[in-house]
Amino acid sequence: MAKTKLAFDDFLAIATRAELRVAVTSSRLPLSLPEAQRLISHAESLEPAAHPLRLGLIHTYTSDLLDPWLAVEAALQGLELQTYHAPYGLTVQEAQPNSGLVKHAPDMTLLMLRREDLHPDLANPLVGFGPARQEELRKEVVDRLFGLVSQFRALKIGQIVLTLLPSIQSPGLGIYDAQSEFSESAWWASVKAEIIRLTIGTTRRTQ
Repeated sequence: MAKTKLAFDDFLAIATRAELRVAVTSSRLPLSLPEAQRLISHAESLEPAAHPLRLGLIHTYTSDLLDPWLAVEAALQGLELQTYHAPYGLTVQEAQPNSGLVKHAPDMTLLMLRREDLHPDLANPLVGFGPARQEELRKEVVDRLFGLVSQFRALKIGQIVLTLLPSIQSPGLGIYDAQSEFSESAWWASVKAEIIRLTIGTTRRTQ
């Protein structure tokens, strides 16, 4: 028997947060901003009371528009977000002991970067660089990112979550990228693997 598709108002009749979370997640119903705000209010009214979660966002692109959708997910999980947005653009000042981020005392800090934030050359297609330069660039990117994350790790800003915004541009070689020995996708996979390796290693050494 086919399941009846839920309408938005059906969510507001659900009496437990766990059931509401399952219903919203499984329905994949697109929400307008007013609907998101109504859903947040309903979820926050349910028992048990929400636990506060202090979140810090460091970004090089606009992040304020994420607030309603972060709040929806938090409310469904039984969390009350208290969010700090750093001034627009990645600033090393936020990695200082007296920064607004540190004063916010977040439980979690989200570091939101674009690829070109890691190195100015990444604003260009990688296919324009030879193998030697690509290898140099890989090392420079990893070293720069590791140094940046290390600065933030020295502070009491909770768990750090690193995100890299995918490029809106296709690889320079287009559909042939996967077949090339100079594949951009393969290059990025190696960079991410190196970042993960270094990050895990540092975490273990500092525990």
